Amino acid sequence: MKKIMLINAPLYGSDDKRIFLPLGICYLAAALRKNEYCCDILDGNLDFPAIDEMVDKAVNYDMVGISSNTLNFSNAVKIAESIKSISDIPILLGGHHATFEHEYIINYYNCFDAIIRGEGETAIVQLCNDFFKNGLFSTKINGVTYRNLGGEICLSDTIIQEDNIETLSFPIRDNQGQYPRKPLPYANDKLYVSISTSRGCPYGCSFCSVTSFRSKWVARSAESVAEEAYSLYKAFSDIFIVFADDNFFINPERSKEIVGKINAKCGQNIGFSFATRADQIIRNGSDYLRYFKDNGCYSIELGVESGSNNMLKRFCKNTTADQNKLAIKMIREQGIYVAVDYILFDPETSVEELKENVIFMKSANIFGHYPPILFNRIKPYPGTKFTEQYGYISDENYFKNKDVKDIYECLQKYKEELHRRIARLMDIIELNIQAGNADRSQKGDYIWLKMLCYNVFEKLVNCNTSNYYEYYDSLINDLKVKTHISFLENKYGT
Repeated sequence: MKKIMLINAPLYGSDDKRIFLPLGICYLAAALRKNEYCCDILDGNLDFPAIDEMVDKAVNYDMVGISSNTLNFSNAVKIAESIKSISDIPILLGGHHATFEHEYIINYYNCFDAIIRGEGETAIVQLCNDFFKNGLFSTKINGVTYRNLGGEICLSDTIIQEDNIETLSFPIRDNQGQYPRKPLPYANDKLYVSISTSRGCPYGCSFCSVTSFRSKWVARSAESVAEEAYSLYKAFSDIFIVFADDNFFINPERSKEIVGKINAKCGQNIGFSFATRADQIIRNGSDYLRYFKDNGCYSIELGVESGSNNMLKRFCKNTTADQNKLAIKMIREQGIYVAVDYILFDPETSVEELKENVIFMKSANIFGHYPPILFNRIKPYPGTKFTEQYGYISDENYFKNKDVKDIYECLQKYKEELHRRIARLMDIIELNIQAGNADRSQKGDYIWLKMLCYNVFEKLVNCNTSNYYEYYDSLINDLKVKTHISFLENKYGT
């Protein structure tokens, strides 16, 4: 039996602490096993093994597939090149970045033999059948760019979309139990499990490549989703479901049915969270939110993006700042936590728009939201409307407004020098708060840490200066920020 390893390329040093099973390659592994291939998964973000460690394992397989996005693509290249330096086994590449940059990658990087564009459950089986039968990639396969034995490059002009996701096998979850458990305020530690109930998004936000990847929204049945959730409940008992859909709330009745069927099968309310948009929260109304809260919903990730209407128009969000504010209010009124997605900067951002965002954050009561929502700018990812408009814009030429550029760089300096130290302290105090062990002093420390970057940001935006860097340094010194953080590190033993 031929052995295939699928690798999720690591993203070392990420500030995002959410680590989930890589569902994409887990679906591919399920398709391969269904077709009698031996397939194992290596997630580079689980305990972050060194590249050499991953390569040592991979060279023992007959084929390797690597999944990456734009941020970790360089690590995918390092893995592939290291494997090829030891053994000339075929290496496949997939993911959003490879889907849109397939021609450049196959021409520039000899370490990749084939690239799957789009959803690969069918294509990867066809590739394996072709290679292991003929000893090379010889057959034109829909959505696959490849290099044949003679070095000739065959480009795909299509992005694959699986026609019926209802028929796909449940993703392989061999290592599910190794992922970190997390505490919730109302329960003991839970194993966070991600479940995908649909694919695609009908909206067209300028910064997102999902629409280019798949614009047509397709969904699984509520019964199928409930069966998958029940299998996880039987295996691990204390689970918390993160619905991994780009937008779980497109069809509210279906979302409600999924939650109801999961809880009925498991015999209890299973905690869950999902992502959606402000206009859908408002359109669908509070009755659904109340139902979700009563049936286990802990948090909703809301694509707010901005408190400036001008910026929202540039982002092609088709929402307004008032809608964002109302949606946040509606969710909170039901006792559900709002996880805010925010983009504070783009190339056109003005100081006035930053001031609008300060006012919005305060009026929406997200001034102090943790993790901070102040550091993000739109990045030129392949396949987005943003990249079509601006190209792969360099850091040096990103901002049109020099003052905005200086404010952004001051925030990045704050992030680099202080944010991770603050995050460690916040984690410790938050655990004490959740356990009921935090006294008044600890709660005060928590608020000071949480609000610090927002207060610094507000002062930067409203200051009248020709030298933001000098003002930032004086501000940090005047507030005795570094001294106080060192004091707290000693207090909490970090």
